[in-house]
Amino acid sequence: MQRLSRNDLESIANRVLRAYWKIPEAKKTPWYIEPDLLLCSLLGLKIEFRHLSTDGLTLGITSFDSVDLVLLCENGEEIVHLDGKTVLIEQDLQDHSKLFGRRNFTLSHEASHHILNLLFPGEYTGGDKDRKVMKYRLIEKRPTFDWEEWQMDVLASYLLMPTELIKENMRLVGLPDKLDYLNPKWRRQDYERFTSLSDLMGVSKDALSYRMQRLGLIGEDQRRHPNDLLDVWRY
Repeated sequence: MQRLSRNDLESIANRVLRAYWKIPEAKKTPWYIEPDLLLCSLLGLKIEFRHLSTDGLTLGITSFDSVDLVLLCENGEEIVHLDGKTVLIEQDLQDHSKLFGRRNFTLSHEASHHILNLLFPGEYTGGDKDRKVMKYRLIEKRPTFDWEEWQMDVLASYLLMPTELIKENMRLVGLPDKLDYLNPKWRRQDYERFTSLSDLMGVSKDALSYRMQRLGLIGEDQRRHPNDLLDVWRY
């Protein structure tokens, strides 16, 4: 497997997005990266929505080769055939509008598997190339850190939230060039505009905040502890 840095992954994302913007349909929504369009029109993949696990923790699955997938379901095990060009996404992400950002990120994450496999053939097969049956999450224990999945998350983030698009959309919703802190209580107007930005780009607030913090566009995210400023003032 390739050891790709954040700079490497951003460079790859920019190459992919240059191809994406050449799709006629993409030009209709210049403020938004449409992951369905990226997967289907650019990468030639198919998307199917279905329940992937009994606990809801499995959000997306794909493969690069023809394989039978064994899923855990309420009635035991279910066998689903993957043809190497299909992305399975948890049905709940499609059904619930509040999960739209997570839906888009999951689609982009699965697309990232295919993008890196196309760029580095054989490096991202996950050991399943010669297998005809793949059992998914029948063993619950997982490693605490997965380098490959980290790369997919980072690439997905760069695909959905390219730097210049974030900055353009910040101006569009009326946000300043940089927020010293994000606080729904003490900076409510900025927070509402930040919410509009996440809706506009089709991403979750958590994903957008993390991306903007790494870009230096948000100093501190205080959404979960909005009274931190008050505690400082009291001190």
